[in-house]
Order: sequence, then structure tokens, then C-alpha cells
Amino acid sequence: MVLPDEYNQKMNDRKAIYKLYAQAIPGAFAIQKVDKAPCRLACPAGLNVQGYVQMVGQGKYKEALQIIMEDLPLPGVLGRICPHGCEDACRRCEVDQPVAIRDLKRLAADQFDPREIEIPKIDPRDERIAIIGSGPAGLSAAYQLARKGILSTIFEALPKAGGMLRVGIPDHRLPPEILDNEIEIITNMGVELKTNTPLSDDLTIDNLFDQGFKAVYLALGAHKGITLGVPGEQAEGVRQGVDFLREVNLSGSAPVGKHVAIIGGGNVAIDVARSAVRLGAESVQIIYRRTRTEMPAWEEEIQAAETENVSLTCLNQFKGLPIVAGFTAKVKDLIGGRKGCCHLSALLIAMAPEAVQGAWSAVTQEPVDQKPYLDVAFQRIKNTCWVWREEGPLIKEWKEKAQSQTIAK
Repeated sequence: MVLPDEYNQKMNDRKAIYKLYAQAIPGAFAIQKVDKAPCRLACPAGLNVQGYVQMVGQGKYKEALQIIMEDLPLPGVLGRICPHGCEDACRRCEVDQPVAIRDLKRLAADQFDPREIEIPKIDPRDERIAIIGSGPAGLSAAYQLARKGILSTIFEALPKAGGMLRVGIPDHRLPPEILDNEIEIITNMGVELKTNTPLSDDLTIDNLFDQGFKAVYLALGAHKGITLGVPGEQAEGVRQGVDFLREVNLSGSAPVGKHVAIIGGGNVAIDVARSAVRLGAESVQIIYRRTRTEMPAWEEEIQAAETENVSLTCLNQFKGLPIVAGFTAKVKDLIGGRKGCCHLSALLIAMAPEAVQGAWSAVTQEPVDQKPYLDVAFQRIKNTCWVWREEGPLIKEWKEKAQSQTIAK
């Protein structure tokens, strides 16, 4: 970086690393920083990335955790599941590869127990705060309040604390004992945690104020998947990816059958696919509307899924799940055993809201020949699903045989 040399009245230039002036004693160099590092600016929590990376590099894991926990309470959790936008912003990308910032955070938490870090906090105050939800937002709020001497009570609807960290991320990515240990950091600070306690007629916000809480923080999370608004969506065997993951994480199992397809290309889709493999599905297929390089899922997760024999079908944009009226037998005869078709036991939907809005359109009652070719179609046949895509003569042949049929909601 080249900057005007203020010592010489800006008549010449200097570098960001420079000697203050020629006669400076001692002859030391200075570094001018006009802003924070890009990695720190990219971090939603504003972590001192450079600080803890340097500490880890020197093997000072305790000191690294002290720096991290100045801003957040879950170093081991984030060391595994953080989206790590800091690495995309890392200046090292201009040379070769970014610094492995997220993995270094995990290394520090794995090498030194975060529960042993002494958290500085001021004397407790009399006021108490009610927090609804024990996900990352609720836990972080409780942690930061406790550091300022304000204790809180967390009310969690589920039987276990953690919110989407607990029920939205499979164990192979975030082991539950890691989450339990780091929730213990917060409860050790005096935060009370009540599970199986949802907001209801028996526990309202007014009730909480009546109990003496001075404020209520709503950290309810986003536990509902996005509905597609298309026919067949409520059929047996079709379910939301977040609902599937919740059942797996709370009960340890969920029905998947032999053949599973997942609609979507993000990390939830990958989590669902890899969980289905672990539950015994014989074949698992991810169907995504764009190219593989455009999948929003992390590359390491995509590679892990492929290593586990999850297949990717890209460039298939869903436009609806049409049910062909009075055509069940013919559809079954047409697509059974054909190349490019898959016989499914379950269809799992794992799409972000923006993907749903951009990729799907409701199917109305119109003649088949007035509809554009269907990239993917869905048909319930005796408790199974059939999904096929427009490649070669398959859909064209089906369409020709279905000229007299109509798409029914």
C-alpha cells in the first residue's frame, strides 16, 4: 500500500510500514492501520481474529480462548459450524489460500477446556431478565448480560437446550457433548435454564413481568421450513428438512425408507442427506436447480456427502409437484425402471426462502400441452414417490401420452 508521506509535506510517497523520519531515535518502523482487518470486519461478532490466530500459532490456547470469549461464549461450537465469512475476506486469499480461521478456533477449544476460562464480570444486580429460547441468540444474550452483572432465566420449549444448535445440526457435525459443555459455561455464571417451558396460556409475557422480570428477550429462532405451495406437498413421505433433523436429533432416528431425494443445495440439504445415509437409506440424491459450483453449501460438506455416496443432480429447477389426474397406472408403467428416474421412499425439502421464491411456481389447472416442460415431476403411487427430470425423450414421451390429461391441483 502506497500513501502520501506526511513528514515530507506529501511531496513523496511511503508504504504503510515505514520509518517515522530519517532522524528518528530509536530507528524503529511503524505500521499505519486505517481500519480493522478484513477478517474482523467480516465477522458478525467482530472477533479479534488476528489476536487469537496469533495465540494459537504460539500454542497459547488458553489465551486464544480468552480473546474469543471476550465476544462470544461458544468457541467449540463455532469452531465446527461457523459460516466463516472471515476466511472469504482473508487477505491471504490474494496469495494462495485463506488462513484456516474457523479450524484454529476449534483447535483452541479442543486443546483447552473453555469451562476453565475465568470470565470477568461485575457484581450482580437485582434486576433479572427473561429470555425465551436457548438457541445461539438466547445463550449469547444470557452470557453478555451475566458479564454485566445482570442474571437471566432462559425458558426453552424443547426438552434439551441449544435451539437449532441442538435440533438443526446433526451430531456428526456438532457433537452434543461439545454443546453441553459450552452451555455449562453460561449456567456456571448464574444463568437459570428451564426446559420444556414454552410460551403458552400458562406462561405469557405478562406473566413474566408479573413474576418480577424487568425485561423479556424473545429469541425464538427459525424452526419452521418454507412451504412450497404446490400440489402433493402434504403427501406421505414428503417432509421438511428441518423437521427431519429435529426428529433425528431428539429421538436418534427417523423413517427414511430405501431411497431418498432432497430438494435444495444448502448446508441443511447436505445435513439431511448425510443423516439419511447414517439411518440406512440405500440411495440418497440431492436435487439442485443450479450448477454444483453455485451450491451454497460448504465445499467440504459437499465433498463429504459425495464420499458417502450421496449423488448430486444439478440443473434441475423445480416448478411444481403435479399430480396427473387419472394417469397413475400409465405413469407407473412409463417411468418404472427407466434411466433418469428414481423410485423414492421419501422426499425431503431443504430450501431457503429466497430459493423457494425464485425457483418454484404453483401449478394451476391447465392442459399439459400449455405448460412448459416439467424439469421435475412428482407423483404418489402406493406410498412411494417417483421423481423424474426432463432429459432426452423421457418427459417428451410422457407428455405425448398425456395430451388428453390435465394437471390437477
